[in-house]
Amino acid sequence: MKLKIYLLIIMSLLVFASGKVMAQDVDVCASVSGNTLTFTYQPNTDFIVPPFNFWNSQLITIRYPNTVTVSWGAITQLSSFSWQEDSATPGGGVDGGDGFIYKTFNSANTPTQNMSDGVDLDVFSIMITPSENVTFELITGNAWTIANAKNAAINNAVTGNEFNAFTTDCGSQTFIACDASTTSLDGATICLEDDGTITVTGGTLDDGTYTFTYDLAAPNAVTGSTASVTLAGGTGTLTIPAAELTTATASQTITVTQIEDVMGCLLTGLTISDDFIINPIPDVSTLTVVADDICVGDDGNVTVTTSLADGTYDFTYDLAAPNAATGLTASVTISGGSGTMTIPAASLTNTTASQTVTVTNVTDGNSCSPTSAVSSSDAFAINELPDVSTLTIVADDICVGDDGNVTVMTSLADGTYDFTYDLAAPNAATGLTASVTISGGSGTMTIPAASLTNTSASQTVTVTNVTDGNSCSPASAVSASDAF
Repeated sequence: MKLKIYLLIIMSLLVFASGKVMAQDVDVCASVSGNTLTFTYQPNTDFIVPPFNFWNSQLITIRYPNTVTVSWGAITQLSSFSWQEDSATPGGGVDGGDGFIYKTFNSANTPTQNMSDGVDLDVFSIMITPSENVTFELITGNAWTIANAKNAAINNAVTGNEFNAFTTDCGSQTFIACDASTTSLDGATICLEDDGTITVTGGTLDDGTYTFTYDLAAPNAVTGSTASVTLAGGTGTLTIPAAELTTATASQTITVTQIEDVMGCLLTGLTISDDFIINPIPDVSTLTVVADDICVGDDGNVTVTTSLADGTYDFTYDLAAPNAATGLTASVTISGGSGTMTIPAASLTNTTASQTVTVTNVTDGNSCSPTSAVSSSDAFAINELPDVSTLTIVADDICVGDDGNVTVMTSLADGTYDFTYDLAAPNAATGLTASVTISGGSGTMTIPAASLTNTSASQTVTVTNVTDGNSCSPASAVSASDAF
């Protein structure tokens, strides 16, 4: 049950001598902190030695409805005035005629405590836990009245409250008896160097802002840390600073030990716990990349060397001009300290002698990335493809036993190329190669005599591919033929 207890404090101190009311020199008031009621003297003059009947017979009575169950703790003495539960409390809680019962305390000793005008003095406190919402009334009296009137500070059905005429209003405040019996924590898995995020389900706690006190177990042992948590709609977030979470672990325990709010709710001795994971961040301190030269239309191949643990990672990278792009990603599998990052051909459509690629981030399977900047670069060439759009061949007739001579005419740039060609029957062969030097738009391809052992009135030769010195070949099929 969510308990809100409204404490109406109506109080004063009356000092009696032979049953007569003396001048009002001290008020008694109460303050609330969580489930603790603290009773305080507020002197209006200096007391070097308090009057006899002040220290010997002071009485405080708490009046509240008999429909409410209240658990009372032990008195905590806060001054040399020693308080105790009054043995004269009627019947352990008697119905006073209008549905109220009473809790009475008295002082019966000789104090050495001096008091100064205007200086509050806490005299005792007590823990109180009600079963439901309840209004309390605080009344003061003395032992003489208890002994002689028998019903002092008790609301009598006939005569009414004996001391209503003598009470003084010290103010009122709200006292919240809060309940965290169903409050729970759910810690999210995080990466090292991130703040911890703990979802708090309030349960029996009302919506509002609270101060949570918590401990962390090893390996990030901390005690007595605090965090502000705002519950809205029954949930909120407790944030643990990254500075408290410096060691990765598969099981980090947080335990909330105390909850307090601005209205006075104070719950101590709690053990609300949860475990969460702190994953390490990828170690990219030794990461390097080496990019291979490619032909336009091919994927880029980047060899990664690293101290990353074996596994699959998402690499984020940028490309400089002429194929400028940022925030591209690639999945890279690391095994034994190396792996390959592939750049799609669609991102490398412009040829260049120097294309720079820069790895800017690495994310592991736990979605963890280094918090510091990552920058590992290399440059590679994106080469043009051979232009065979005008390529033709003319084969000379030969004698069996001679090499075949094929004149090549083309718009290929000057240089040496590897030609791939096929021979039809009767000297059928496929995938034969010949080195051809082009100069000024022409060159000669030689077919070895060993490939031309059968005579024929029409031997067909067909060029099927051309590869340049950068190992680049046309993207489309090549087919240039002649017969000899």
